[in-house]
Amino acid sequence: MSAGDKEARRVLLLIDEYQGEDGGTEGQVATLIRHMPAPWTAELWALRNAPYFETGGLPCPTRVVKLRSVKNPLFLASLRGLADDIRKAEFDLVHAFMADGAIWGPLIAERAGVPVITSRRDLGYWQTPRKLDVLRMTNRGADLVLANAQAVAERTVEVEWVPPAKVAVVANGHDPARFDVPAREGLRAELGVERTARLVGLVANFRPLKRQADLVEALAKLGEEVGDVHALFLGEYDDAEVRERAATLGVGERVHVLRPGKAVVPILKELDVGVLCSESEGLSNAILEYMACGLPVVASAVGGTPDLVVPGETGYLYPAGDVDALTEALGTVLGDAAHAAALGQAGRARFDDTYTATRMAADTTAHYARVVAARRRTTPDVSVEVVDTLDALYPIGMAWDALLTDEQFFLTPTWAFTWFQVSEETPCVVIVRDADGELLGLLPLARDGRTVRFPGRELGADHLDVVAREGHADTVARAALAALREAGVRHAELHHVTEDGALRRALHDPALGLAFTEYQSTVAHYAAREADFDAYLQARYSRGARNRFRRNLKRFEKREGAAVEVITSGDAAAGLLDRVFGIHGASLEEASTFATDTQRAFHERLIPYLAQEGRLFATVLRAEGKDLAVEYGFRFQGRLYGYQSGMAPDDETPSPGTLLLYLTLRDQLFGTDAQVYDFLDGDEAYKSRWRSGTRRLYDVEVDLRRDRGGMRGFGAALKTLVKEELKRRVRRGASEAE
Repeated sequence: MSAGDKEARRVLLLIDEYQGEDGGTEGQVATLIRHMPAPWTAELWALRNAPYFETGGLPCPTRVVKLRSVKNPLFLASLRGLADDIRKAEFDLVHAFMADGAIWGPLIAERAGVPVITSRRDLGYWQTPRKLDVLRMTNRGADLVLANAQAVAERTVEVEWVPPAKVAVVANGHDPARFDVPAREGLRAELGVERTARLVGLVANFRPLKRQADLVEALAKLGEEVGDVHALFLGEYDDAEVRERAATLGVGERVHVLRPGKAVVPILKELDVGVLCSESEGLSNAILEYMACGLPVVASAVGGTPDLVVPGETGYLYPAGDVDALTEALGTVLGDAAHAAALGQAGRARFDDTYTATRMAADTTAHYARVVAARRRTTPDVSVEVVDTLDALYPIGMAWDALLTDEQFFLTPTWAFTWFQVSEETPCVVIVRDADGELLGLLPLARDGRTVRFPGRELGADHLDVVAREGHADTVARAALAALREAGVRHAELHHVTEDGALRRALHDPALGLAFTEYQSTVAHYAAREADFDAYLQARYSRGARNRFRRNLKRFEKREGAAVEVITSGDAAAGLLDRVFGIHGASLEEASTFATDTQRAFHERLIPYLAQEGRLFATVLRAEGKDLAVEYGFRFQGRLYGYQSGMAPDDETPSPGTLLLYLTLRDQLFGTDAQVYDFLDGDEAYKSRWRSGTRRLYDVEVDLRRDRGGMRGFGAALKTLVKEELKRRVRRGASEAE
């Protein structure tokens, strides 16, 4: 570690409010503060009320800043004032928690000139459509989003549109010493139950999503063989619904409520089982407390709970809302004392290995260090040029091709050169070279006035990004976007950009400061080669459906001249285009947009090139001298691309298109060295059924004329983001209406 890495670092923890350490987020913030390793120290600022600060219970400076309501005309002024205070305090980093912190933290930190991390600790129950719209925009200013569970991280990527590379997981942590306290003796006497009674506990404030009534119903269903069982609810707020439900089911005398505050651990140590019935969770602190107290856990399998509970080893999971399954799991634990003890011991061991406060604080501050270092990084020694002629591109074709990955067929020089040859678009290809003059990467675009887009956008290209040497994609993306601005380009319309690519990372990098709007435009399903075709098929279709495939295949094979023709190269490619366009158009009621003059000219020139390169892939189902179904696609580095298909209508072979896909996957994916069949964009039902996984694709419009924030002022930046997003939605709505 260098001397520079050891210098003192100060982080501002920004939270909406702070009522006390009993809350999940507040407790984790306090734990982080108390276990924060050198060289980091913290201050905690609350945006609203924080009565707990007056107690002096936290070992760090605290402050309430009283951010105004968003409806207040002085809201933006209060945001600017807070940002100015942060800048003057010279923090190295801002870490924002809770809803308002997540939404406004990036904008505040941006004005302050400080990197920012935001946290996600739940599955977004607070994210109304309006808040989510704003969150998607302000997320761009976040250097990193920290989730406390994998399920939370995945939701952040999918729903909030944060690039996967900007999301990391740090699980909750607790101080093991907190649990080294004696049990609360006499608890059963306090509750008025027999000393030998079994006590099942649930720690959660009374809210609908916690589903406490499910435990009451399970209690009523438990058989006498598990003994005298009582349920103890530990939480705040109104418990009337739970008590009423217990009275209705005749178990009112076996349902108890306590509001223990900080004194929950001694109570937990008197329980037999820890239960959680929630329909939504991030990473449950209650379950961690159960584990640390050596309790077996029975919990609903939601959110991050499957990360915590190992079924049969530390407890049991059940589907949320399934009271019968909950009852069965409780019966299993309560009916075998030795097994219950083993579950609890394994849970405590798992806690000690994975969920301590020291580990959580160390992992969190490691992300702090990486974010600060990334903001301070220097630009590598590269040279950049923008090329606008094909003659200048031809010499780098081989070097360009050598940089491509298997997902980048639509970024090959063959695809781009062919488009420029048949269209009137002008190349605008940004070429990035290293210090030795060798090709580091490029961004292939076409230019129309002061707007650039990927070549042949209307052709249906997917998985678009920069092309780069391994490990240098981020450098190429940043350099390319900067070069476009210097070249006088005003707008970039980047459609079907891959979700986890360098372009999206660069655009979301606050240090680059670009104004842009984006939305998830489509998905691209794919099928991956698994153990064998039969296993792959069995995972997706019932036995009856699999038998239908076989019957349809036999029926087809009995027809005169039945054959499956695979076209990859050479003379077989001659006439392919007529067959593809003809059968595709015949299967549509209206004229096919695939069969435009420009499309045809492009593919007439492309197919011979692909055949020569061994990248052509087409399959035709034929019988009685005619084509029944056709699949036209490409083969590239072990990946098959299903580009366009069609089938002859009213044929006596049932579903010839489905049969062709069945044979293509069986013979060309599982029967060759190919690894993936890519269905490309579209969420049609058949693609969803056959898929192994899905990649999201984004449409991004970049305004290269200005910075996102400082150039026009903080308030103007926010207003611009909102206006551009509204315009985008109007345009998209009009397009869908057409």
